[in-house]
Parts: sequence; C-alpha cells; structure tokens
Amino acid sequence: MTDETINTEQPELRKSRFGYRARFVAIVVLLSITLLGGVALALVLAEDKPKPRSVEDQAIDMCQDAVLQSLKAPSTADFVGEPIAFSDGGEVAPVYTVTGEVDAENSFGAMLRNLYTCDIQTSNDRDSWTVEAVDIVLCAAETGRGQSWVTGRGRGGTGVDWMIEVVVCP
Repeated sequence: MTDETINTEQPELRKSRFGYRARFVAIVVLLSITLLGGVALALVLAEDKPKPRSVEDQAIDMCQDAVLQSLKAPSTADFVGEPIAFSDGGEVAPVYTVTGEVDAENSFGAMLRNLYTCDIQTSNDRDSWTVEAVDIVLCAAETGRGQSWVTGRGRGGTGVDWMIEVVVCP
C-alpha cells in the first residue's frame, strides 16, 4: 500500500467581485423602491384627510339644508354661485346670515331662480346649530305689465318659520 493521504479539505472557492456588487446593487434598488413607495403612500394618505372647514362654510351647509326643506321640489335644487355668509360679530353664540341663489322647480314644474336668506345661530363650542329663519324670494321676469307680488308664510316640519315672495329681480 502506498501512503496516500486523502485530502478531505474543500478547495477554497474564489469569490468573485461581481457577486458582491450585484448583491449590493440589488439591496440598494430594493431599499430605494421601498422608500419611494412609503413616500408615495404618505402623500396619498395626507391628501385623503379632510381639511378643517371654516365656521362660515358650516353655516352655509346648514342653511342650504334648511332651504332644501322649504322648497316644493328639493330634489331639483341646484345652488348657483357662491353664497355669502357673515356673522353679527357676537363672540358668544354668534348669529350667521347666509345669502345665495338656488334654482328649483315650483309646483307646476317650472324651474325658477330663488334668492334665499337664512339666519342661523351656533353654540359656543360650534358643535350645534339652530336655524332661526329662512326667507326665499322667487325671481320672476318682468312682463311689462307691472309687478305682481305673491307672498306666503308658514312653519316648516322642523319648526322653522319660512317666507316666500315672488318679486321682479334686477
């Protein structure tokens, strides 16, 4: 027998520089994609947050709801233009007056332009609103035969007084 030694050691594998570079590039690319995805998600979620509404905007919304309750055909209502809301200046439970225009059908199905004014009071903490009055003025076209006035008053289902007038609008 010959004295042969059996070498059980594994030969050392040569590590290529390309392997380290490829791994490094892959890790950098994955981290970049993850970071960009996180930024994009944060931007999308930031846009979904409701923006705080001003007290005037809240008053407008509440008054428009009250106007809808006073119309004959509220489903046909289309609020036109930008309504105006202003306060009486009171610091404790101020009263806001909202004025605007709404197109809506009357009892005969004719679409008419309506001018409305609404007085609404807010609580001290601005959590609740009380509609004090809703006035709706229907604009009629001048016919050349003079002006005719038709007025009506009543109490809505919510207990809010309302008034409707037909006048010739400028």
